[in-house]
Amino acid sequence: MSGEHLQYAHPSLVVHITLLAQLIIKHGYVSDGFGLGLIVPLVKDKSGNLSDSNNYRAITIGPVISKVIEAIIIKLREDNLNTDDLQFGFKRDIGCTNAVFLCRSTIDHFTHRGSNIYAATLDIKKAFDKVNNCKLFTSLVKAGLPLCIVAIVVEWYSKTDRTN
Repeated sequence: MSGEHLQYAHPSLVVHITLLAQLIIKHGYVSDGFGLGLIVPLVKDKSGNLSDSNNYRAITIGPVISKVIEAIIIKLREDNLNTDDLQFGFKRDIGCTNAVFLCRSTIDHFTHRGSNIYAATLDIKKAFDKVNNCKLFTSLVKAGLPLCIVAIVVEWYSKTDRTN
């Protein structure tokens, strides 16, 4: 199923998707199909060696219906899912440009006042492959997410293949 199927479907589909979301929340069960995905390799550097496997990164395209259910759950609980104002990744209308601007502004502020600037960078590529699941789920509980929603996330996450 693609996004176009949902976009051009009969309006009554909203009722069925709503019922599906309610059943998932009520029973804490997520279909095995929600953990499936199509892995697509993307070229990192088009001018680089296209025969080198290190010049690719994989993304997984998940089922559209699971993305809809995910969006519903996030919308229902967005008050518990606030992030720090200094987080730039994975937020709507905020990204790398904002981070670069903040960094540049900070450097300018201190250099114009005669201070030295010392900086360090950290490459955290593949950081998401190293996330401690238990800590992630505990963080959701501490954020005030209802246990039934955390249980759904745990169930959903257990259906995905995280062995890379």
